[in-house]
Amino acid sequence: MLAKERHNRIYNILKTKRSVSTLELATLLAVSTETIRRDLLDLESKGLLQRVYGGAVLAGEVISYHDLPHRMEISKEAKAELSETAAMLVNDGDIIAIDAGSTAVHFAEALKKRDLMLTVATYSLTVANILSSSEKINLMICGGLLSKRENNFYGQLAIDTLQKLHVQKSFLCPSAISLQNGISDFEHEFYPIQKQLMACGDNIYFLLSSDKFERHGLLKLCDLEPGYHYISDSGLDEAYIKLYREKNIHIITKNHPDPVQNAEPGNR
Repeated sequence: MLAKERHNRIYNILKTKRSVSTLELATLLAVSTETIRRDLLDLESKGLLQRVYGGAVLAGEVISYHDLPHRMEISKEAKAELSETAAMLVNDGDIIAIDAGSTAVHFAEALKKRDLMLTVATYSLTVANILSSSEKINLMICGGLLSKRENNFYGQLAIDTLQKLHVQKSFLCPSAISLQNGISDFEHEFYPIQKQLMACGDNIYFLLSSDKFERHGLLKLCDLEPGYHYISDSGLDEAYIKLYREKNIHIITKNHPDPVQNAEPGNR
């Protein structure tokens, strides 16, 4: 089999699986692992994949963006699971801010189940409606113009409110994450609000379902920083977890708890 044909096969396998091991490719293509390593190096130089320990993952793609009702139906189980993981990082008495979007809706529902005493700021009317029935949660709605399409407030009034706030934890729900392009999203209307959510929080948490990894959105929110918290679901491929860990970016999932929160007191 010629190198070009192997490259096409490898790329097609990655488009289907998004990650693959060197040994698996060597077996499928009936060549040595050393040949596969050279193939992966060539494909990486063309920007088609990223090599990781023991294999490769597909290089980042531009993620599709849909309206809120459609997004509510995408990866529902994954978003619910990661939201439960994120809710466990909230403590009684915390002052927090919550982003908008489908993942934020799942997070609000998970947070409500925890029955904590909280102060919550949000510009999402849907999130506010979910949390408003809890007697233990003080709500601050960052109002302004209402986007009926997303059921969120936006504009300078919402930004002005957030500029006056200081919260312990800000939970953001962006559309995509990649090592090369960082955290990104799509909506011009809500982008400055998300930036302000980051500015007003002592600790930043990004809630990202596994299908958002190594993808790109239109608007870059920030680079990846080791000090931020990244929360995903158990469906995230171990290859991605290892790849990000090599860059000192630790992904928190149900099976991979927060390394800081679970450290011994003397090691934090």
